Amino acid sequence: MGSLKIPGVELLGPESLIWTSPFSQVFECPEGIAIVPQPPFDRERLLADQQRIPRGRFGRPRHVIDDAVAPRLIIAGRWRPLRHRIGGSDLDWLPVAVLAGEVVPLLAMLHGAGVSHGALSPDSVVLDTFEDPGLIETGFGYAVHARDIPEARPYLSPERLRGEPPSAASDVYALGAILFEAVAGRAPFGMTADLLLRAKVPRVNDVVPFADVPESFERLLCALLREDPERRPSLGEIAGNVSAMIATSRAGRTGRSQQVSGVFSRPPPGSSAAGSSAPAPASSNLPQPSMPHVPKSARDVPTVRSPHVPLAARPPGLAWAKWLLVALLMGAAVTLGWFLAR
Repeated sequence: MGSLKIPGVELLGPESLIWTSPFSQVFECPEGIAIVPQPPFDRERLLADQQRIPRGRFGRPRHVIDDAVAPRLIIAGRWRPLRHRIGGSDLDWLPVAVLAGEVVPLLAMLHGAGVSHGALSPDSVVLDTFEDPGLIETGFGYAVHARDIPEARPYLSPERLRGEPPSAASDVYALGAILFEAVAGRAPFGMTADLLLRAKVPRVNDVVPFADVPESFERLLCALLREDPERRPSLGEIAGNVSAMIATSRAGRTGRSQQVSGVFSRPPPGSSAAGSSAPAPASSNLPQPSMPHVPKSARDVPTVRSPHVPLAARPPGLAWAKWLLVALLMGAAVTLGWFLAR
């Protein structure tokens, strides 16, 4: 690592490689981060698509260095991937729901500009120093044969695995896989590309003992991961359902609920902090609009905001208490059996 050099890019020391995704390597540089796509990729298509990305938190490069070496995309800002926060552990569902409410408007604005992300994963959903999300590797799905990369398969929809191009519906599927991994600690289907093994979506509460994920969130995950892209919810429906779940959870909490509500530092729409009453819980049948109308444009998609709590692993107290109770009961049963056998 001491001799690490990227032509045309000034790196911040020998440990500048921050992370490696299925599609690229990401380095830290004075301007922010430098993304170096990993081959094989369609260079011409990749570079052309970067110009279609809206400005803002969508991964549009500040500038591109292109020569005989692989292209280097310079992105402004200090970012870290969501994967670093997941870290192989399951997170509490509520901060993950808030995160989903923040990512959905970004995807809506991308789709409104005629761009599908195509390479969504816990490595391309990134957080800044304030834990506000952004997207990188936008448009990579068009230029990279993602189904040939085992590490990318957990987030590819069935139609992408069959060789179809990225779409808004495939981004919705990828978002579902990311959210599932965040709350379950693993991707819903692993790296398998076998569509038969993907026919039934596992339940988080079956994967993670005592996960305490509400049924409404389980149903949402199952809807996002539907095999038929036409039956997956729209981004507006996702935003409405997430907003309703968060407001319902907040309304049902007392005491510490005013501090433990989500990831970010703004109140969710419909919460008491926002000055209005909580919306009704989302219906059990998804997809369906949970707002007066289904948003048709990015401008209509609400952003879910909530008082600040770092995106951290699920508070262990309840789970440990349950495991301790099970251990005590088992110990009591063994002791009773020993006395009866004497």
